Amino acid sequence: MAVLRHTIIGLSVLIFPALPGCAPTATSSHPAAYQSLTGSVWALRSLQRRHVPRSRHEAVTLRLLPDHGIAGTASCNSVGGREFTWTATTDAEGSFARDPSQPTIMTVAGCNNVVATQIANHFWTLMTKARKWSIDRGDLLLRFDDGTMAVLKAIGPTAQTSTDCRSADPNNLDCHDPVNPREAKR
Repeated sequence: MAVLRHTIIGLSVLIFPALPGCAPTATSSHPAAYQSLTGSVWALRSLQRRHVPRSRHEAVTLRLLPDHGIAGTASCNSVGGREFTWTATTDAEGSFARDPSQPTIMTVAGCNNVVATQIANHFWTLMTKARKWSIDRGDLLLRFDDGTMAVLKAIGPTAQTSTDCRSADPNNLDCHDPVNPREAKR
């Protein structure tokens, strides 16, 4: 029942856009750094000191959205919603917040890569304990409550639009692969 409630709430978030003035603003005192953060797709390369192998669908991608939301992928599935948010305290570090009353929306396609799916599930579970982020030598570092961390590398720009997505909206869950939008599920 909780999954259904989150799905219904999540769908209502997608259907009813925020009213003007109600969404967080995308401001920063460091616009170039801010654009680098929000304009990139970040791929998981290390989780809790374990190397994450590359695959056709990255095990995990992460996007820090201009409205301070977080989106990404879990193997071949899309992840979005408002449970997780981020803020910047400087141009190279900031924090995460979690509001468990907000939905996390994830597609549930059966992905063929079992290892990537296991890594993705572990990462998104750890995100409930993510507190800090920083940029170090171009890598995005996420620090968790237990002292462990994840290392992500920028793998490309965030897709702005795609004619392959049913609504041409890059946040549409039909556009599950921000790196290769032509591979979106139909």
